Amino acid sequence: MAKVKPWRGKGINPPAGKTPKLNESPPSDAKALFNWRVADRYIDYHYDKLGWCNCESAVVLLSDVVKELQSYEGLSWQKIREKSTHNHSWKFDELPKDLRERLIETKLDYLSELYQLALDSDCRIWGFKDITRFYLIWYDPEHEGYRTKIK
Repeated sequence: MAKVKPWRGKGINPPAGKTPKLNESPPSDAKALFNWRVADRYIDYHYDKLGWCNCESAVVLLSDVVKELQSYEGLSWQKIREKSTHNHSWKFDELPKDLRERLIETKLDYLSELYQLALDSDCRIWGFKDITRFYLIWYDPEHEGYRTKIK
């Protein structure tokens, strides 16, 4: 039986000065395409102010909310921000105290940033982004989550 020669492949550590090549760069927020999910661990059904309990009916949910979210599908996050000045992020520290307290109460206070999407002039959907995916948290039909002062 012939002796097997030991494997003599390249070492684990690359030579100095070499850098790995990426086939493609990771998706940036601006170019990444919008997609959305409803996950039970994030969605807030029972919050008096912004809970999904404020959605009047399944008709409103399907005709307004889902339809609008579907209209964002295929758009980049940059295009979504350009579509309306009301589509933007909020840092945790920028949120009103009651919203921060609700995030703490629902154990979502580890989220450093929330995102708000406008469905119409008043109605907003609140959620957060996990890279490109938008997870729903709150339904805000009267834009009570955070009203800016009219100039």
